[in-house]
Amino acid sequence: MKRLFVVLTATVLAVAFAACSASNDAGAGSVVVPAVSRDASATAAPPSAPPDEAERYLVAFAANLDSGAGCHYGDSSGCDIYTVVYDDAAGTVSDLQRLTSSSAAEWFPSLSPDGCFVAYNLDAGRRSTATAMHIASGETVSLGADTRFPDWSPEGDALAWASSGATPQNISIADVMAACDSASIALGDTVQVTSQAEPESRAGDPDFFPGGEALAFHIDGGKLVPSQAAVIATDGTGLTELTPVDGSGHLSVRPDGEAVIAGSSQLPVLTLIERDGDGWGGPTHAFTAGRPASYAAFDGRYGACNGVSPSYPSWLDNDRVMFGLQCNESGRVTFAHLFIAGIEGAASGQLVDLGALVEELAGVDGKSFITASAIPLEAAPAAPATAPAPTPSPEDVSGTVYLTLVSHNEEPNTRQPNFLANPEFYLANRDILVEIVNLLDEYGAAYNFQSDWNFLQAISRYDTGAVTANTEDMNVLRWMSEVMGVEIDPHSHETIYNYADVAYLHEQLGVEPTDVVGGFLYYPYEQQEWEQFFSVLQGREYPDYTWDANILWGAATPGHRGEDEHVSGIWRPTDATNFFVDNPESDLVYVGTCGSDLAGFEGLVADLESGAAPANGFYTASIMIPPQGQWDEDTVAEVQAILDALDDEFATGRVQWANLTDVVDLWETGYGSEASQYTCVAD
Repeated sequence: MKRLFVVLTATVLAVAFAACSASNDAGAGSVVVPAVSRDASATAAPPSAPPDEAERYLVAFAANLDSGAGCHYGDSSGCDIYTVVYDDAAGTVSDLQRLTSSSAAEWFPSLSPDGCFVAYNLDAGRRSTATAMHIASGETVSLGADTRFPDWSPEGDALAWASSGATPQNISIADVMAACDSASIALGDTVQVTSQAEPESRAGDPDFFPGGEALAFHIDGGKLVPSQAAVIATDGTGLTELTPVDGSGHLSVRPDGEAVIAGSSQLPVLTLIERDGDGWGGPTHAFTAGRPASYAAFDGRYGACNGVSPSYPSWLDNDRVMFGLQCNESGRVTFAHLFIAGIEGAASGQLVDLGALVEELAGVDGKSFITASAIPLEAAPAAPATAPAPTPSPEDVSGTVYLTLVSHNEEPNTRQPNFLANPEFYLANRDILVEIVNLLDEYGAAYNFQSDWNFLQAISRYDTGAVTANTEDMNVLRWMSEVMGVEIDPHSHETIYNYADVAYLHEQLGVEPTDVVGGFLYYPYEQQEWEQFFSVLQGREYPDYTWDANILWGAATPGHRGEDEHVSGIWRPTDATNFFVDNPESDLVYVGTCGSDLAGFEGLVADLESGAAPANGFYTASIMIPPQGQWDEDTVAEVQAILDALDDEFATGRVQWANLTDVVDLWETGYGSEASQYTCVAD
């Protein structure tokens, strides 16, 4: 799955984190969720009653109506946020509007109660940023780096979200002043609600109770521990486990506050937990998916599914729930449709394929839908007359540094043994690579893996049987690309195999490489190798194969003993003797490395903070992790030290992770493809 990146518009809000403690000494259903105000001196108001069930609803949902990529648990890269008006009485939908159109994955929408704003996940590869949008204007505000699962309170005066990235992950809230007319959102101080402390633990997907004084959420103990449902007061007290550790997660609070419903990672069910006096009753299965064939009448693709599972439930009203019904084929999710199911009362047993209604309105079919939010239309203004399709403008992307981690492996040399001829060396190196990729995933880092031919041939020979057990039975290159979101670029010294040959070797391993040239000589001029990429390159060892490069990275000198490039920005080099002169007529772009080290990156951020670097520039930086052929038992700790050293720079709000192709996309769509260069000098 390709990493994607988009910049967030509007003003970045500074927030302060204040930790709160939570009690964990209560068993399931044994503690009443107290109505305690976030202001300890205030008297808690009783939960507000929900409106009567309406006939028309404003529904926000994630789908791939305008994309060929997926929009489901296995691949969310094609997800955009849309709204539609659902007329329950007529069984129709109308006023379909597309709200997002970036290259990132946008899903998990949450509508404000007045329908003026929608909050959602903006996922750039494996980096999540909770974002709030003013629907009519398309203006957006970030809730901070490494955030996800935003949720509006039923009163519209607070937002909750979960942290992402490094674990443990916790839930935070902030009071909100949102003005529909002026399209403005102001956040109060951020308060951490949960207190997960175990290294792999995650508190996720919060949902407010009426009154805004408590949250339902799920606790995930790690990769080997199923999640469970819980509730907690927003002051961090009264933690109550609603289910055992059974895979329950992604909770939604019923509008009347008297029940919650949860999906399951273990069973094809939706689990209902209702209040019982002063506590909570036991979990019951409110909806069981049943056989896939029973849904083929809604969408014929379900007939080919090995199983189906309802996921990410969200209440439509007190009797009905929306959810994505995901199709599982041979162990992977392939699509999902958005359904409305009656859970209680007169609606019990009713099933509506909301996704099919939307497809018919949009004039498309075969699409995928996942995650939704709804409010009674009477509580919302009319849907906007025109759908905002915001694209970043230069001022939106200016002044942010887009950072990428990069690694190389090389041809056999005096400092790197031959991977192909040394299976023990290869297998030990492979294990370190897997450990590094998992570490980078925990930190949400953007990683471009650039490989020469020798390591690729070793993968082809040795990645079989038990060797692939730690990469989901895939070769390590496929696992990095398809599962972990690593961007895979060719890298070649071209002594035997040229760049086209190396790209071919990638494809033979089941991975389509990017169009990035992962390092080349640019000086001295007579030794430069990059002008060949103005044309489609034919393979030297595989002459029937051609490769078309569009992005250059890593301009270097022989042996890195000369003046390697240390510029931040993007431009289109003119020719060998005018490498730093932009040619607007060229399609071959160069992404500056800023020296490819931590010192250059830190100096760049310091220059932006001091004003030495222009605020309207487009900034890029890369950090090379240690050469792959020299990895040993200390390498993982060295990489973690690099990641930890970035904390101060990320704290400035000026830095975002982004892979190389995504940086170029952002430069083209958000900066108008204008050349930008800034010379990086380490402090």
